[in-house]
Amino acid sequence: MNTRRIFGLPFLSLVPGVMALCQLSGTKTIGGASPDYATFTDAVNALQTLGVSDSVLFVVRPGAYNEQLFIPAIPGASDAHTVTFQGASAAQCTLWYASTVYDTNYIYHRARLQQPGSLL
Repeated sequence: MNTRRIFGLPFLSLVPGVMALCQLSGTKTIGGASPDYATFTDAVNALQTLGVSDSVLFVVRPGAYNEQLFIPAIPGASDAHTVTFQGASAAQCTLWYASTVYDTNYIYHRARLQQPGSLL
């Protein structure tokens, strides 16, 4: 009887549900039915936690999003690996924040803003 065992395989069966976290890349959705992220905050948290391995495009589905955002440095983001938030329909996507304190009523932090089709 052969008593040798390979210990790697039994160990894998002891940790079900463990998976490697992958950096973000490609197109993701925010809001709407069956989104990748329900809110901007969820998307930004994923960016901060996972980072990016290539460019990421967040397509924002129609709706009004009442959120205050702070977008920190994103691991992996660069001129070659950009992060873009784009409305599926700009006329139907609104990001707003109902501040109750005057000094937090703004949306801008070290951002490079660009209109579609323009050059910076």
